[in-house]
Amino acid sequence: MNTTSTTPNRARRRLAAMAAVGAALAAGCAPQTPSGPKVVGQPCDAGEGVTVVVDFQKLNNTVAIGCAPGTQASGLAALTNAGFTYDEIGGFACQINSLPVEGYPTCQFDAYWSYNKSDGTSPWDYSMVGASSGPIAVDSLEGWSYSVITPDNYDGAPIRLSVEKVLARRG
Repeated sequence: MNTTSTTPNRARRRLAAMAAVGAALAAGCAPQTPSGPKVVGQPCDAGEGVTVVVDFQKLNNTVAIGCAPGTQASGLAALTNAGFTYDEIGGFACQINSLPVEGYPTCQFDAYWSYNKSDGTSPWDYSMVGASSGPIAVDSLEGWSYSVITPDNYDGAPIRLSVEKVLARRG
């Protein structure tokens, strides 16, 4: 099997996706659209790695997708290796790509980053294990959603892009 021609294409796509995610999020905001969130980045191709999805919800109405190549040691490793940054306080991912700004560093009291998982064949599921758990298998999806805490909902805001729609974005 000749992988010489596909590997550089994957690498270029991954770099382009990471650049798009970084550029969109560095601006700190994305335009609000009535049709839904702005989606940036691309998932991993089948067999390539762990796809990471971050739904910024009301922070900037963006859903960002990145690819962490290969098996990942943990959800936090996948988040980093897919091109995202995070700040952790007391075991919680308090900020992803420096958001939210308001409420930091006590963000887990009013809102938090809910952590979701999928094996790639099932819908998003609120994770019952922490993001430092692992390993995370190739073709899995890790999802983060900015969630305002309300008395009737501690499971977090659902990710606005289904697993099927994420995977449909493959190159």
